Amino acid sequence: MARMRFVFGIFVVFTLCCENSVVSNEVSAQSLSEASQRVTGEAFVRAFLGHCDQNAGDIERVVSAAKSLGYRDLPDEMKPLIAPQDPYAEFDGFIALKGEGAPFFLGVSKAAFNGKPYVTCALGNPYIETAQVVSAL
Repeated sequence: MARMRFVFGIFVVFTLCCENSVVSNEVSAQSLSEASQRVTGEAFVRAFLGHCDQNAGDIERVVSAAKSLGYRDLPDEMKPLIAPQDPYAEFDGFIALKGEGAPFFLGVSKAAFNGKPYVTCALGNPYIETAQVVSAL
């Protein structure tokens, strides 16, 4: 079995767009935006650690957990917000509307870089201050 390298990161995405296919009718883009602004750095880091760090290199486990927690699949038009730029990378993306650190985007991918396999796990919230996240680490 090839050894997988694990890369993780906390990404801040610049745009949050919501469509009916992503959020329920009672959740508007404005209320989702407002909720995103209330997320603390500590809650965001705990969500990241729970999803990405504790499952380092095991993206199948992250995907399984996201589905069991009821996270919604990201529609194709929203994937560029958190997906890797490599069009050949395997990618699964979700939006978490409930739970610790929510709402946030969750993305996991598997790809090769310089002939070596890598997996990544990332969370995104366009409104959280980077300084809050860094100080919570």
